[in-house]
Amino acid sequence: MFRQYEFSIDSVQVVLNTSDLSESLDASDEIPDIPVQTKWGDYDEVCRHLREKLIFTDQPSHIRGGGLHTYCKLLSRNYNPVPGKMTTEGK
Repeated sequence: MFRQYEFSIDSVQVVLNTSDLSESLDASDEIPDIPVQTKWGDYDEVCRHLREKLIFTDQPSHIRGGGLHTYCKLLSRNYNPVPGKMTTEGK
């Protein structure tokens, strides 16, 4: 189940099945693959946004309340809006 998100970098979720994970850890010394999902649509684009500390939203006019707080927090942590991409383009 996906939660609501407003930014591309906020759309990533790690999917953990604890029983499978504990069995994998018990069975070998290797770190198991852990699935990651994004509702954004383009996982590689989201990863680039994370690596390059970029903020992208498909509906900037809908950022309110907690989303505005998150946006300000990201700016304070040296994230930057994607140049020319703050439009209603989307997922």
